[in-house]
Amino acid sequence: MDLESDASHHARWPKLTGYRLLVVLFTASFGTWKAYLSYRGYSTAPNTLDWLSGVVIFLTLYWMGIYERHGMHNMPWLFDEDLVALAHSRLYPHRSGASRLERVD
Repeated sequence: MDLESDASHHARWPKLTGYRLLVVLFTASFGTWKAYLSYRGYSTAPNTLDWLSGVVIFLTLYWMGIYERHGMHNMPWLFDEDLVALAHSRLYPHRSGASRLERVD
């Protein structure tokens, strides 16, 4: 199947890849810790978390996002594999045929 015909058969939602899961988890964890520390009255720790997450982690995730879109995908486990479909196939191995989560030709 070529990329054009694959693009015409979109799933109902985007794939949840390892990279996308990392972005969600890092954003949620740093946001939660910053809110918690701010609520507790700390001022230095939330600013340090801002610098750490904004400069180091999210810059790295930004470059990984560019690689996801334009790279050769030498790490399919991180950028290509759909974790929702994988979890669904492991949770429901007895179902045969195409499920709602798989792309249908």
